[in-house]
Amino acid sequence: MDLKKSQVRLGFIVAMLAIAFLIVKPFLISIMLSAIIAYLLWPLHRRLKKVVNEYTSALLLTIISVSILGIAVYYGINLLLEESANFYLVLSKLNLQYLGPTAQDLGRMFTTKLINSISEQIKTVAHFFISLMIFLVSLFYFLKEGDNIFEKVSKALPFEKEHREKIVKNITQYLDEFVHVQIVIGIIEGILAAVVFYILGLPYVLLAGVAAGILSIIPGLGPALMYIPVGIFMYSTYGLQTTAILIAYGLIVGFVMDYVFRPVFYGKRVKLHPLITFLGIFGGIEMFGFIGIIIGPIILSIALALFKELNIE
Repeated sequence: MDLKKSQVRLGFIVAMLAIAFLIVKPFLISIMLSAIIAYLLWPLHRRLKKVVNEYTSALLLTIISVSILGIAVYYGINLLLEESANFYLVLSKLNLQYLGPTAQDLGRMFTTKLINSISEQIKTVAHFFISLMIFLVSLFYFLKEGDNIFEKVSKALPFEKEHREKIVKNITQYLDEFVHVQIVIGIIEGILAAVVFYILGLPYVLLAGVAAGILSIIPGLGPALMYIPVGIFMYSTYGLQTTAILIAYGLIVGFVMDYVFRPVFYGKRVKLHPLITFLGIFGGIEMFGFIGIIIGPIILSIALALFKELNIE
């Protein structure tokens, strides 16, 4: 009878956990990303708590994050609208009659697909804003109650205290090294951007370096978000050759840094086998999209830390 009750209780718990997972699944990426950002902000939060209380510190950092994100989105949309207008002016100057009917058909097909794509993206605007709200609320509570959450998660691990402490230490090490890798990649991509702008004789060398370094935290796309719009913008002034070199350079650098340098460097820093790191990145992309470049290796690193302690026990 007791065994039957235990089975029913276990089944009920599993069912409730499954339902809970399905509820949060659409916003899992937002929650994970907020946890990562909270971890990055944690040293600043810890210092700020010495000046103000925990609630105020978490609120201030969340507001700052919202402000930075809002400014980036505002200027990004303005840049997109401006570049779209410039691109339209360039196309309007082309005489498609000389390109033949095939090129005209391709142009019309491209325009139709572009309009359809924009329509599909508009449908996801509501989901985007809901995800953004969940990200911000999660970020606030991860900062405000981070110590409490971390302690409860640590105690929930099915290991002895000694092994739990080792697991927590390993996970913390993995996350710290991940942050270091992100900083190094940002510095390298910033320097590379400044160098190519200087060589090509383009303006705003320092600004380009800073922008590329900051954008390097965006998985998959990263500095390409700078190179492509800037390349199109510079087309009318510097010509096709400079534009092509700049865009190609940006895409190649982004690919090498994200898919070659990042996994190798991260694997060496945390002493992970390169295969595990590559699986984390590409498996993460398959499961979570481009954000999986960040989430995938972290999840595999945590799983590896748990597996090591399980073997020890």
